[in-house]
Amino acid sequence: MMDYTTTAEESCSLLSFRIRSPRSRKHAVREDRIKQLISLQREERYLDKLNRELGFEPLDPPIQRGFERTYALREDVARSVEGPFYQGILNRINTKQYHPYRHFKQKKNRKGRKIYVPIEQSLQQPEPCSFRKLAFTEKEAACFELYPFYAKGRVTPDWYYRFREAWRFVLKVRPHMIDKRKVESVWIESREQEIENYLRGGRLRCKLARLKSWRGTRYHSKETGKYPRQRFKFRYKPGEEQ
Repeated sequence: MMDYTTTAEESCSLLSFRIRSPRSRKHAVREDRIKQLISLQREERYLDKLNRELGFEPLDPPIQRGFERTYALREDVARSVEGPFYQGILNRINTKQYHPYRHFKQKKNRKGRKIYVPIEQSLQQPEPCSFRKLAFTEKEAACFELYPFYAKGRVTPDWYYRFREAWRFVLKVRPHMIDKRKVESVWIESREQEIENYLRGGRLRCKLARLKSWRGTRYHSKETGKYPRQRFKFRYKPGEEQ
């Protein structure tokens, strides 16, 4: 028959294995805190996905909210034989702007006086990488020219594609009508606001960003954030003569 009784020395040794050191307890608390923040971030992303999947519902009757300005073909170009050709180009490089008033002007200070200046609007000028994604044909690509743009304080230019014959398009202003609205969920919005208040009130967004840079990025650089750091190079290899 086996004896399951233990002596006092053995019971003390077993008890010592169950007690965690202060450093281990502090590490466990820190790990639980990190897991809690990561779970909140995952829940926030899941709620955002649910909110986007709710979709829209028709708005009857439609309402007007400001004005919309966009490019359109000139009347003579639209009536010509090449009208569909230029319309296909415009559909890929067109831009839109919205403003509460039809004049599309913004207030600025000039020499102590407040004046209204027209808001500039231009066609898209894609970079070479974005230009290839637009999948222009050879005939359509011939209508563009590559030009350099020098940003302030930089020596090397950035290259963009610009449409040669911009005179074929004119700006048109029309009322911005809204005929649908987003389906809202009170529970999702309240939970998202609760998580946002908790993370912002405790200033935990920066900590989540640091956790992402430490754990989710294999190569991280303080300067650029995407290039690997330069490792220390020995002046001589072991075994070589100095």
